Amino acid sequence: MKKIRLSFLFALVAALVCGFLLFVVSQKVQTNESELRKLTEARDSEEETIRVLRAEWDYLNRPDRLEALAKDYLHMTPARASQMRDAGDEMPQQQDGAVPAKAPDPVTSLQPSPVSMTTFKSGLPVPPVKPKARPASAEGAGFNDVLKEYGGQSP
Repeated sequence: MKKIRLSFLFALVAALVCGFLLFVVSQKVQTNESELRKLTEARDSEEETIRVLRAEWDYLNRPDRLEALAKDYLHMTPARASQMRDAGDEMPQQQDGAVPAKAPDPVTSLQPSPVSMTTFKSGLPVPPVKPKARPASAEGAGFNDVLKEYGGQSP
């Protein structure tokens, strides 16, 4: 029997280790590819579900359908001219002598003008509303600027 050289034995062990490592890495790659395929299918399925739900949402929120539902369940109908009232009938009535002869200009005045207590036709008192003072620099401001200043949103 021939004597096995140490270098041949080392090369054989190295080849076996490399083969084993190659097998482990290829199994890991196959596992990762399988997981990637499952995740891709799950993502595609979720995207399809989202598309279906958006289409269903659009279908359910059609204006004609909502109008019919409002008629059936909320008993809502379009407003008719006979349902409109004169706005003056519901306005609060001021008490005599409660308003000063000349109110100060709210644009230049920093103090709010005095407001009297008013009442509705039903006799319920309406609390006075104090207008916000506007600085003189706001005189040339546009509508949107004034709306922002008073806390509203611009259209």
